[in-house]
Amino acid sequence: MILPQFSIRWLLGMTAAMAALSLVASFAYKGQAWAIGILGALGSLALTFAAYAVFWLLAIGVAGLVRLLRRETLQAESPFAMHKQAPQVLEPQETDP
Repeated sequence: MILPQFSIRWLLGMTAAMAALSLVASFAYKGQAWAIGILGALGSLALTFAAYAVFWLLAIGVAGLVRLLRRETLQAESPFAMHKQAPQVLEPQETDP
């Protein structure tokens, strides 16, 4: 399916959450300190997530640029190849019988 599926419960929950946010915003507009604090906290949280998204996109861009500027080509090697041994994390120990 191309369209995402939304349930009525999810839509009613989002409608109730937006109604509560609008109520708090109306109290903040009237000058209530607690409502201004709640909106400030929610705004700071949204700004933090937006900053994380921007830095993530910046990191992805830098990684892509480094990959483009790298002169050597990386070739994938199979650990099951017969022409060489697989890399060992721990060297095998010799045991005497």
